[in-house]
This record gives sequence, structure tokens and C-alpha cells, in this order.
Amino acid sequence: MFDHTTQTHACVSVVNVQSANQHKKKHVMHIPKNKSYASSRLIGCFALLVASVFSSAVYANDQIGQQLFLKGAAPACAICHTLDAAGAAGAVGPNLTELQPDASRVLKALQNGIGQMPAYSTLTPEQMKILSEYVAKASRE
Repeated sequence: MFDHTTQTHACVSVVNVQSANQHKKKHVMHIPKNKSYASSRLIGCFALLVASVFSSAVYANDQIGQQLFLKGAAPACAICHTLDAAGAAGAVGPNLTELQPDASRVLKALQNGIGQMPAYSTLTPEQMKILSEYVAKASRE
């Protein structure tokens, strides 16, 4: 047991632990406060926050990309292309799940058209980027 009058603590963690006889016990772990620990904890919290925000942005872009693929682009990519991750089973264009194109290849096709596929000039550059990254990622799932 720590003497709270002589030592400060950076945090207190309470953990519920089940013993062999199925009774829950609370164990309190006191972590001494020092500059090195506090700095590394702050950096860890910041890294976790950045990762969380980045993960949320990636998830949002995946959702936008999928919507563009299924019905946002005109004509919809899903009409012609098969992409298993999107639940699309088009039969005219290449099967993107099998082809697994990288994002730059998809972006060029969106910008310029290729074969029977038209250029998608109605999409903004940001939408084209999101859609091309989605197709590249989804084709590998």
C-alpha cells in the first residue's frame, strides 16, 4: 500500500479480476508520477488519438468510395464491374476483384476512360481519388 501523503500518482487503474471461486475482486494499481513516465504516457495518448482520427477518416473514405462505386458515379461502376467487397456483379467490364488494380491505374481510367469505359468528368478530383483508393483496397479484400 502506498502512502498517499508522501507520493503523488499519475493515475490509478482499477481492474476487475475474477478469482478461481468466481468472486470479482478489485485490484488498484498506483503508478508513480515522474516526468519520463508522464511524457511517454502523453505521447502514447496523442498517438492513440491520431490513430483514432486517422482510422475514422479512412473508414469514412471507404464508405464514400463504396457509395461512389455502387451508385454515386454516373454510370455506376457496379453496372459493368464485379467487385466482391462491394457486392457488385457486373459482367461487361473487367472483374476488379481478379484484376486487383492499384489506385493510380483506377485514377487514370476514371480521368481518361479506357476501352468502352467513359471518362468520369462529373466526379471531382477528390471523389476520383477516394473512389480509386477504395477500388484498389476493396479488390484485395
